[in-house]
Amino acid sequence: MAEVVGLDQTDRVIEALVVNGIVRRQSSIRFQFPFPIVQEYLAATHLIDHGSETLVDRIDDAIQRPWAQVLQFALELHPDPSPIVAAVLAREDDAFSTGLRLVARCIANGAKVDRAQVAEVTDRLVDYWVHAHYDARDRVGQLIFDAFSRPISPRLRAALHNRWLLNGHGAEMIVREASPDLTMSILEMLLRREIECHSFYHSLKPALSALGDAGFDRIIAASQADDLTEDEWAGLDDLLKHFPRGSVSRERAIAAVAEPNLPLDLRLNCARIAGSPLLPEAWTLLVAAISNDELTYWKTSTLLAEMDDRVDRFFALLTDTDIPEKTRFDLASEAGRIFPAADEHAGVIERIVHDPAIDPDIAVIGRLSAARYGDRSMFEALIEGIPTLSPLIVRETLALFGYHPGEALAERAAELVSERPSTPEDVVSFASGADIGMRYVYEMDHGFGGSLRETSPHEGTSVWADLLTRWLDRDDLSDGKRMEIATHAGRLGSESAKRALLGMVLAIGDPDDPRHDDGDGFGQTLRTAVDETRRWYGPIPIELAERLARARRPNVNYAGIAAIEAAGDRAALDLLLRLHGEAAMRGDRGTLEGSIERLASKLSMFVRRRGDVLDMTD
Repeated sequence: MAEVVGLDQTDRVIEALVVNGIVRRQSSIRFQFPFPIVQEYLAATHLIDHGSETLVDRIDDAIQRPWAQVLQFALELHPDPSPIVAAVLAREDDAFSTGLRLVARCIANGAKVDRAQVAEVTDRLVDYWVHAHYDARDRVGQLIFDAFSRPISPRLRAALHNRWLLNGHGAEMIVREASPDLTMSILEMLLRREIECHSFYHSLKPALSALGDAGFDRIIAASQADDLTEDEWAGLDDLLKHFPRGSVSRERAIAAVAEPNLPLDLRLNCARIAGSPLLPEAWTLLVAAISNDELTYWKTSTLLAEMDDRVDRFFALLTDTDIPEKTRFDLASEAGRIFPAADEHAGVIERIVHDPAIDPDIAVIGRLSAARYGDRSMFEALIEGIPTLSPLIVRETLALFGYHPGEALAERAAELVSERPSTPEDVVSFASGADIGMRYVYEMDHGFGGSLRETSPHEGTSVWADLLTRWLDRDDLSDGKRMEIATHAGRLGSESAKRALLGMVLAIGDPDDPRHDDGDGFGQTLRTAVDETRRWYGPIPIELAERLARARRPNVNYAGIAAIEAAGDRAALDLLLRLHGEAAMRGDRGTLEGSIERLASKLSMFVRRRGDVLDMTD
């Protein structure tokens, strides 16, 4: 520094660097960069100024931080990086194309390479993207979208016809290209047998809807095929959801509504697309379907939301006693989705609460919604109703405490809940509601669901932590339900519940034992318990983590793989590689590869791909 600014200015410059947060003092003679990226940039500039000829020899360091970022900066700063890029591309890359992705990021950031290299990097990046594990697929897809998809190359165009890439930024590329030929080709791919259920790609909606009549006609034509399965019908229905009201000629949509061979869901979806005024026959179909419990309340609410006279239609359904009460109850809970405008929604809630024609068991939905929007008197009435309200309403009431501070009110709710006769299923539900209400603001805007916004702990948190902890002594709880309650109580700060959960987790022998199932077919209870135990107490024994990783239920093995990765050492990486190579773990290879990539990078290990197998060298 003295050579640059002069000896007499060194102290002043150092002090300025400290004051501005560029460096931090470690001792009287040592300094540290609080932001590593600054250090990495300075190292790159030094390499360019004093050792650019050594860059090729440092490429093998690309698998480790900080050298990966240093090399990226250096290539971006280099006046002629093409020879170095050629050397990188000629070397053996690891299983995760780390060198290739480094070069691609450099090109995206403006590195001056020739067109042939850009084309080569594009094709190789696309080839990796097609087969990449989930986490890498998303990152590489973003990189291709940002820098390697204008224009769309032939290889990239072909890759976009892999449906799993549509949610890996492929859909965004198709939308930006705005090519009807490409979009129709993608739709043809999606319509090939077997048409997948859950075929809704939100990011693809602008492109598919832009096809208008041509796209709509193709989907309707596909629905005429013989022997379609229920999943294929559902997939076609999902594809129609990409078409908003008015995106298709009204006469075409009306013709589809009248088609008797189409399933009811598809006909009503076409009625939505046809727009207002709603066809009389569509309304007749809808009422008949929900009266016979043949149509989900979600489908009904979606169609209602598109109607200009939706308020009158909504209350006509709520007061129709030919419709099952459960269906009307669920429909009332969807008021937030049907009426998103604040003024309209407030008026609907007011009417649900006070209209004498509304069944009292349905009117409670209005009181819940009013409490969600801060009506203290409605919330207090719900609390006092705890002894007689349904378990679902009690749970949702407790979850709304984030809008209503006050320890006394929380104590009153806990008192009433503890006095109420409750099944094991009830207390688990109440524990979940209290956990939410004491820690979050629950934006209950879509049925009994919505986002959770973090907030300061409620004044009644300790009251509920104590109650949940006492519930652990009940003798009618299964292992799974006891684990759920302990998890919720621990989150509320009960140290004894945390210790109890630790004991339960460490006692897991066979995670596939039916006693760990208890209706939790996907293993979410066990996964959450393991994740929280690790958060509170640190790593779990590697032997337990391995047993979890081999479990049949998906969430359980995710927890095990994450616990092995968290061990963070060479033995953990060896175990992940061994699991990856086992045929029984084939369905989990994407998750395993994500963990292997992260841990190998941390340990600066080079992982090779040999066919379907990954192996490692130092």
